[in-house]
Amino acid sequence: MIVLNPSTWSGIRRTKDSLGRYLLSADPAEEEADSIWGIPVVVTTQCNAGDGLLVDTTKYGRAVIREPLSMRIGWANDDFVRNVLRTVAETRLNNAIERPTAVLHITGLPLTALAAEATDKPAAKK
Repeated sequence: MIVLNPSTWSGIRRTKDSLGRYLLSADPAEEEADSIWGIPVVVTTQCNAGDGLLVDTTKYGRAVIREPLSMRIGWANDDFVRNVLRTVAETRLNNAIERPTAVLHITGLPLTALAAEATDKPAAKK
């Protein structure tokens, strides 16, 4: 899978080749909208803009369950009077890394659609 910032993903989707064709499908209804050449894309703001992580999930490792799913239900203060029921569901997982080389940190990706389009336009003359 590939992990990208939303602005980076937007810039990549709008990048064109030298003939003005999109490298990826520009139609969000197409299958390419959530993948790059068959590799699923995960978008998160936790990833820095312009950077990406390429992860081989078949070799990286696995999630280990430290504590099974637990669910708590309750009221606080005047929640009972206001008919509010609070629910908390949580689990504790650990990341077991078996092969750290299965992760590749990519830098220098386009930040936004404007950055990707700016490379296609010639410089303005004064």
